[in-house]
Amino acid sequence: MANENPAVRELNEQTIVDLFNASLVIQNAVEKNNVEIVLMTSVASREKVAKAAVHLAKLLQSNKKSVLILNLDYQTSEFIESYFTAPEEKKEFIEVLDSEDYLSEAIFKTQYSGLDFTVIEEYDDREFINLMLSSDLKERLVPIREYYDVILLVGPNHKTFLKYGNIFNLADAVIPVVDAKKNKGSELKQLVDEYRGFNLRNLGVLRGK
Repeated sequence: MANENPAVRELNEQTIVDLFNASLVIQNAVEKNNVEIVLMTSVASREKVAKAAVHLAKLLQSNKKSVLILNLDYQTSEFIESYFTAPEEKKEFIEVLDSEDYLSEAIFKTQYSGLDFTVIEEYDDREFINLMLSSDLKERLVPIREYYDVILLVGPNHKTFLKYGNIFNLADAVIPVVDAKKNKGSELKQLVDEYRGFNLRNLGVLRGK
């Protein structure tokens, strides 16, 4: 269910400033390299990933890009929702994915024209992976891509999610979010090595704050 609380969380002005250059990198990749789906992920900094995704989406929207935040991490659903008002009642993502409905049935409009998001309910990793495969999520995203300049895919923590390759396979490019105080070098290397195996374009590393 979408956030109906009128006390919407405000965007952080300093975060907007900090992410401005990253938004230009994404915009350039969209315009010049045919990048459409950008995965934002981390070893274990999910709220930093979600915060970055929301602020990058607003920067891109302000620069006349249509943006969808496609959230695949149920543990950040409420956090992402808290930034938006969504006037229309929609379904949650897995409910739609597990049906024959168009994925658009799970997309919420926001107070920002051209910036939309999805809500994902709690899931078991293995069951979600099986559903992504059986429902052919990658193929079902094809018509959605026609309506947006860029889709920011919010991934769950790489450290704990089972078989992350199923998520890498959905994206064209990746932006890892790093917390230098918490992430071990070996864990970050494992993340980088894995997404390189899927030939994802690296759009740079964000230092989470």
